[in-house]
Amino acid sequence: MDILKLRTFYHVAKLGSLTLAAKQLNYSIPSVSRQLTSLEESLNIKLFNRQNHKLSLTLQGEILFTKATYILNEIDGVKNLLKD
Repeated sequence: MDILKLRTFYHVAKLGSLTLAAKQLNYSIPSVSRQLTSLEESLNIKLFNRQNHKLSLTLQGEILFTKATYILNEIDGVKNLLKD
């Protein structure tokens, strides 16, 4: 798992949309989709339920979202500490 894929997952989960996440991250929608697929494959789990163009987190996705929120906040905190 790499930080880029984790950040992409976080934004998709938070926004509930590949399109909105792609816009926020300045990525293409196919790039976001590939990153999510790659993350799911590397973890060997399904993170999202995809039905009728709607996304919802699976139980594993909810767990990862909670952990990703913590991890990304910690990384951002370290970056801020190092800037000062």
